[in-house]
Amino acid sequence: MIDLALRLSSGLPNVEFLTGAFPDVDPPGAPFDAIFSMEVLYYLPDLDAAMKRVHDLLKPGGRFACVVDFYGENKASHSWPADLGVPMTLLDASGWTAAFLRAGLPVIEQKRLRTPRESATAEWKTIEGSLLTLGRR
Repeated sequence: MIDLALRLSSGLPNVEFLTGAFPDVDPPGAPFDAIFSMEVLYYLPDLDAAMKRVHDLLKPGGRFACVVDFYGENKASHSWPADLGVPMTLLDASGWTAAFLRAGLPVIEQKRLRTPRESATAEWKTIEGSLLTLGRR
């Protein structure tokens, strides 16, 4: 994901990508204007603590974009914890909104990101798609 982001943002001013073990990360340059998470938060044992950490890492007015494929409305994903052998937190769209709100991140947008049928590798990607939740500190 970082390699792709670097390629897509080449030539843009003031763009920097940092990686680290989350939520126990103390990155230089914090607080941030934006944080992006793709398929991470539902693996963490304490979702509320992780969401609070996102809040603390954002500048006032900063945005947090969270994309998940494992969520309540996507029935095709419900077997993933057993399939992968790892615990995962299953929330529906309203549950993700509530998690954002508990962390002090009002949701400014929530929508499904669906893959066009001709490009989809699985049918659920065209029907349910990924869930994007965008919040602001």
